[in-house]
Amino acid sequence: MSTNNENTIELWDSHFHVWDVSENTTSGHDESQLFAPNDNPIYSMDSYSKDINLAGSKFIHVGGAFCEAVSACHVGMEGEEYISACLAETSYASMELKTANTNNVIIATAPLEDNNIGDILQSISSNDGNGIRPVTTATNGGDGSNEISLRNLGAGRTLVLVDGRRWVTDLFGQVDMNTIPASIIQRVEILKDGASSIYGSDAVAGVINIITKKDYDGFEMRAFTGEYDAGYGKQDSISMQFGSTSEKSSSILNLSFAAQEEIMAGQIPRANQPYYGCSNVPNSGTGPQNSPTNLGPSPEQNSGYGNFAPASDSFVCGSSFPAYGRYFTLNKYLEPGKSGALPEHFIPWSNAGRYNYAPVNHVQNPIDQYSVYGYSDYDIADDLTAYVQINYTKSRRDNQLAQVPMTAYGGAGPQWQLNNGRFATAGGYFNVLNQDTSFGFRSIAIGPRIYEYDYDIFGIRLGLDGSFELGGNVYSWSAGTQINDAQYDSKLKNFVDLGSLGLAVGDSFRDPVSGALTCGTVEAPIAQCTPFNIFGGPDLGLSAGRISQAEYNAMVDYVGYDGTQNSAFDSDNYWLEISGPLFEMPYGTAFFAAGYEKRASGFVDTPDSLITSGKSSTNYREATSGKTSVEEFFVEINIPLLEGVPGAQELEVTISARTSDYSANGMVGSAANSNDPGSPSTSEIGIRWRPIDDVLIRATMGETFRAPTVGNLYQGGGESFPQANDPCNTDQFATQSAGTQANCLAAGVPAGGAEQPTTQIRAFVGGNPFLLPEEGENATIGVVYTPSQIENLSMSVDFWEIELENIFNSIGVSTVLNRCYVESTQQDDNFCSFVTRTGNGGLQTVRTSQVNSALQNVSGVDFVINYSFDVENYGSFTTGFDMVYFTKDEFAQGVDSTPSESFGWYDGGADWRWRANASVLWEYNDFTTSLNFRFLDDNKDDCWLSTYYGLDDDCSNPDDANNFGDYGYNLMEVDFYTDLQIDYQYTDAISVFVGARNLFGEEPPVAYDAFAQNFDYAWDLPGGAFVYGGFKISL
Repeated sequence: MSTNNENTIELWDSHFHVWDVSENTTSGHDESQLFAPNDNPIYSMDSYSKDINLAGSKFIHVGGAFCEAVSACHVGMEGEEYISACLAETSYASMELKTANTNNVIIATAPLEDNNIGDILQSISSNDGNGIRPVTTATNGGDGSNEISLRNLGAGRTLVLVDGRRWVTDLFGQVDMNTIPASIIQRVEILKDGASSIYGSDAVAGVINIITKKDYDGFEMRAFTGEYDAGYGKQDSISMQFGSTSEKSSSILNLSFAAQEEIMAGQIPRANQPYYGCSNVPNSGTGPQNSPTNLGPSPEQNSGYGNFAPASDSFVCGSSFPAYGRYFTLNKYLEPGKSGALPEHFIPWSNAGRYNYAPVNHVQNPIDQYSVYGYSDYDIADDLTAYVQINYTKSRRDNQLAQVPMTAYGGAGPQWQLNNGRFATAGGYFNVLNQDTSFGFRSIAIGPRIYEYDYDIFGIRLGLDGSFELGGNVYSWSAGTQINDAQYDSKLKNFVDLGSLGLAVGDSFRDPVSGALTCGTVEAPIAQCTPFNIFGGPDLGLSAGRISQAEYNAMVDYVGYDGTQNSAFDSDNYWLEISGPLFEMPYGTAFFAAGYEKRASGFVDTPDSLITSGKSSTNYREATSGKTSVEEFFVEINIPLLEGVPGAQELEVTISARTSDYSANGMVGSAANSNDPGSPSTSEIGIRWRPIDDVLIRATMGETFRAPTVGNLYQGGGESFPQANDPCNTDQFATQSAGTQANCLAAGVPAGGAEQPTTQIRAFVGGNPFLLPEEGENATIGVVYTPSQIENLSMSVDFWEIELENIFNSIGVSTVLNRCYVESTQQDDNFCSFVTRTGNGGLQTVRTSQVNSALQNVSGVDFVINYSFDVENYGSFTTGFDMVYFTKDEFAQGVDSTPSESFGWYDGGADWRWRANASVLWEYNDFTTSLNFRFLDDNKDDCWLSTYYGLDDDCSNPDDANNFGDYGYNLMEVDFYTDLQIDYQYTDAISVFVGARNLFGEEPPVAYDAFAQNFDYAWDLPGGAFVYGGFKISL
């Protein structure tokens, strides 16, 4: 902790403190500990050996009605007069913190210059590890976003605020922590409790409030660099900060740059294969290391053209859309080293021909980010302050995936049914197999798929904070507006134009006169078309002399394409809030806070034109356009019931309520919709009771909700082809009830039913404009013990539970069809709007989406202990331990469904029953040392890959039953990771630091069911310790 000037507290120096808002503010222990610098508070302000003068300082609280409340403590006051004056003007401004059951000070040790606040928050005990991470183990083609999920409820149910207000989000209302520059952050406050009555929608699992810097006098420069022991994943950042303060104003300007280098799966030996346990024939590589014909780091690890699984029937170790082709009609592929000019060059298909796509993929996305942040306030009068806050961030990111797999066969989507199902026709110049053939082919020549993201994020906030006197009481008010805007542009590189591909693998010939390769036939040539040689291997036959370099270039240019797509988010927010004394009580003053807020947010997504036309090799999807709006009124009242009497040194009640009125409009396909997503009202009651000075009992009980976002309501449909039967088809019509038949006839189905030629039905998976908010209840009860016999010791235990209903739950095609047509209590005409039929009544498209049906019940216990002490001649120590233990996590598809619970089973994501952190902060002379231990519960990962496919793995319990079958399981044992940072204050102006995350290089456990690779970043990244260092200069 350091002081920038006599009136300002900086709660974060060269190490990063994530602050929980109950134990280091006016809640959780005697308020005088916060304001009396020499009274040894729980988080030991004096342990920093700093004489902090709080007079005139700003004290920023968690959002809601009380964000940016200013304490006007009077200069010159001392002792009890000083403390009482400060508290009288701040207690009502933080009453929601006093009842919040956020039960511990969380100290996550990491450098301030760490490029991403999300990486810090991923380590806190209440984070469940399942938010999206900037690695392909979780995203497989994502944009490197970093999202936080608390309490096993998902990132969409964790509200992220910046200075108490909402930040830019994605289509589903989730905040990418990458977009919040680390260099502008003063501190982080975490509320681990449902709090919709205070904050509105999304505050289901908790609230993360990022407090930005606002007061600074002078100049500061910070720099940071770090890299994994393995030599990859380098991160760098630099920031400069300028600030000035005066009697009536303060201003700050922060400029920063942060960079993160890519990590390829091919750089990580255990990740350069599709699944753990895949093996290859030694020394089978035929090309240079990491070349298209040998993608592993050494010839021993990867074959020249595919993978060799130990079981002959195994097909998981590589793709059947390989670099040397697979021609399904004859079940053959090109033998490596052959030109493909003769039929005998093609040999029967085997697993030896598979393609190892893993090394080409990104594990960590490269990111470059530039940020500008400015804040300025001015005291117009003694009781009126105006402020402006501006931020701009430009973020450039890349994601690389393996080359496009050309999937031209009957089981693929309609866009791949090239040449009317003939695929590569017998009349093609390069088709020496002399018959039409479906095929799979990896487009090595075109190159790996690359997404280049270019994000621009802008925000401006204007506000007035004031106070007035009425009836001898002072009331505070705040009014403001905030506008956020984000432009998400992206470029697609090295994809395949299916329209061009169809022509290029159709009939073709080489002109006998000019020698030019030409599409079509001699009688009917196709202009501006270049045949594509899928029979020539990775280089299309170039090295074998089948084509020239110019023809190779023409093939790649004709079939491959680069595209663009754009998305945008915008929001505006207006608020008016007032707080102050309400009435006098025998044991104190009741305070209130009330206000009005109006928010609107919109999102548009415009895919590339080839994607919306269905002619791109990437997934088809429709455009998205929509907007949601809400008007809210809220009130909170804090009532002191008893104080300083036997059995009640403190007893107070806080009551809060909020009413919300939502509206929405957007497009569903080509149809405009206006919808009412509901008008939820929530309330909460909280109690703080201190029967004796050493014991605080606190409890809350309330309601919570999550409103549907633009994505939930209006997301454009993406294409899929599931199996389903039309209840109105000719086979089923006669067996249906009269009511069902009537519903079919009303939809345009002819009497007797409609023909259904295939059970594969074209489906669009998108939004549901009829969704209503998820709703739930939350309750917490806890005890804080601060024994007077042991100074600076605090222990707490909190029991909590969150019950949710009407959760957004995905439905399938069969469900949509049955609920539209089949006569039953579940029949609902709204589902019929998701069905499109042809003119003769046949099914054309079924839209699938989400409905309000699921339930979830999550409960657990939080345990925290903090202790600070001094050791003569050895400085001061601050220790902490916090742990979250889940007692229940049940999920049911509907009211009548049997709840499921699977603690400890890894199924593509971490599922810990408990998680804990322990930390030690040691300050000695000019050195500050931070040591943090991250403890993670075990998980069991089923061994289906080794059992069913015979992979060469080390499954720990192959003979034991698992949660999904009898394949056995691999125990991902309890593990812990150690983080260390040492800071040295070289001079008053210069400090340096060095550190290591995962100091001892503990490797993450094998995760067979990880989305990609064979590890999960919720544990850590392979490659040893992440070692870093940096400096800070303050002038």
